[in-house]
Amino acid sequence: MVKVATLPRRKTKLNKKKRSPSDLAFRKKINDIKRNALETPGSYPKEVVVTHTLNIARAVKNMKSFRERTPRAVREVKRYVRNKFNVREVNFDPALNRYLWQNGKANPPRKVRLQVTRTSNTSEDSKFNTYSADVTVVVPPAGFKGLSTEVEPVKN
Repeated sequence: MVKVATLPRRKTKLNKKKRSPSDLAFRKKINDIKRNALETPGSYPKEVVVTHTLNIARAVKNMKSFRERTPRAVREVKRYVRNKFNVREVNFDPALNRYLWQNGKANPPRKVRLQVTRTSNTSEDSKFNTYSADVTVVVPPAGFKGLSTEVEPVKN
C-alpha cells in the first residue's frame, strides 16, 4: 500500500459563520450580565443567609482510599461554599466539623444541611477584604426529604 501525503486544509472565509447584528447585541448583553453577576436579580445579595442541603456521597463515592473520605468531604464543603458564594475565606463552625467527623475517617455522613452566612469582611486580621462565609450545620429532625434551599437577608 502506497502512502499518499495530503495537504493541510486551507482556511477560507466560507468556514466562518456570519453573525447578525442582533446576535452580537445579545452576546454583549450576556457578557454584561456575567460581568455584573453579583448585582443581577437572579444571584444572591451581598449579605445573605442561605440554608442548603449538600450531598457529600457524590463527592466521596468510588474513592480508592477509604481513609481519605472524610477529609475529602471537608474539602468539598469548603469548595462548594467558595464557588457558590464567591468568597475566599470560609469559616467552619466546630459543630459542623464534629458532624462531618462523627463516624470516623472512612464514613462521612451522606448528606449535610448547611447554613451559610455571607458577610462583608472588614476585620483587620483577615487576609482578604472582600466577603467571608460562616458555615454552620443544621440537623433536620425528620430527615432531609422535602427540604429546599432557603434564602434570607442578613439580620444586623
